[in-house]
Amino acid sequence: MSTIEFVDELPTIQRGTRDSGVWAERLEPLREDANLMRWAKVYGPTKNPHAVIANVQNGSVAGVPDSEWFEFAGRTLGTETEVDPETGEEVEVPQGYVFARRMNEERKAERDKELAEKRAKRSKAEKAKAKA
Repeated sequence: MSTIEFVDELPTIQRGTRDSGVWAERLEPLREDANLMRWAKVYGPTKNPHAVIANVQNGSVAGVPDSEWFEFAGRTLGTETEVDPETGEEVEVPQGYVFARRMNEERKAERDKELAEKRAKRSKAEKAKAKA
C-alpha cells in the first residue's frame, strides 16, 4: 500500500516555453507585427470550438504563456456527413473552427475592461442569489 502525502499548497504546473507545443506553432504567425489584429483560422474542424478556446484561455494547453494577448472566436462553417455508429444513418456534424488574433494595446485594454465588467456583474448576481 502506498502512503499519501499532505501538502500545504498545490504545486504549480510546469508549462513549456513559448517556443514549444502545437499551440505555440499555431499562434506564432500571429505574433508578427504585420499580422497584429488580423483574424486567422488556427484550428479545426472540430465539433466544439468553444471548448478548445476555453482550454487555451484557461491555461490547460502548454506553450501559450502570452495567451492574454490573443483573442479567440469559434465559428461553425457548415457541416459534414458522418455515419452514426449506433443507428447506421448518415447525420450532419457541425464543422467548427477556432479563429485567433493578437490584440494591440488598445483592444487588449478594451477587452480587459469588458471582462472585468462581466466578472463584477456575475459576482453581484451571485451575492444577490446567496442572500435570497
